[in-house]
Amino acid sequence: SAYILSQKGYDVEIYSKDFFPNNTSAVAAAMWNPYPISSSDESKSQMLWRVQNESLVWYQNLITTPAWGVREVEMFVPTNSPGAEVPYYQPFSQTPVRWQSCLPIQGFEIGGYVVSTYFIDTSIYIPLLTEKLEEMGVKFVQRSLTSLTEFAKEFPEGTVIFNASGLG
Repeated sequence: SAYILSQKGYDVEIYSKDFFPNNTSAVAAAMWNPYPISSSDESKSQMLWRVQNESLVWYQNLITTPAWGVREVEMFVPTNSPGAEVPYYQPFSQTPVRWQSCLPIQGFEIGGYVVSTYFIDTSIYIPLLTEKLEEMGVKFVQRSLTSLTEFAKEFPEGTVIFNASGLG
């Protein structure tokens, strides 16, 4: 998000208690994975779908440059319901979905879907992304936050804040 927003001319600041390599992202694996979109507001649903699709296209473009640490992989999504839908993958034709009756590991009896997706090696990806963001003028601010609500009050009305903390 920061890269794309900065590319489009927005001023971007990233706040975090810790930055790479002193955070979980330094050792966590990452895979592109869509999330279910359930909103009664059709325009909001369409916007969320576009955001997911843009991120998918972003990672697709990065697999051609090994320096980013992104590669295509197959991900297994287990389910006890043969033929069950994985509806949040359906709009993404770039990530073909196929049913597999049994996990391809000896001793497992559960079926599920196999989805083509992207693995992101964070030990490679994050340092390069940080470098590119700094070159684009993105500001990195090391700071602990105790409340997103209080933090948001520090900015002028109309400021957009992305909560990427994973904490809701």
